[in-house]
Amino acid sequence: MRTRILVSVFALAAFAFVPSQATEPDLDVVTASVLDRSVVVLVHNDDTEPGTTRITLSVELSGGSSEVLTSSNVTVGGESTVAVTFVASAKIVAIGDGPEPIPPTP
Repeated sequence: MRTRILVSVFALAAFAFVPSQATEPDLDVVTASVLDRSVVVLVHNDDTEPGTTRITLSVELSGGSSEVLTSSNVTVGGESTVAVTFVASAKIVAIGDGPEPIPPTP
């Protein structure tokens, strides 16, 4: 009997520590403007719940080099839009890949 109770307690404890499966927020990311060394990206959340993400994009710089820009965590309220500004090390002449959402850092 004691063994059965102990096994039940361990089973319940293990179940309690299983992380829940969160759904990914429905985020749309678009480039709003590019001016000299900065680029502004708009992040829109279609969900009613807030969503957290990071944004990454690559830019081509004057002089022929490129740079990957990544934001810190960005939280967007439900059915809201936020602007994220990136600053490159030199004048931006074109957007390479992105912008796109990537998983947030813990």
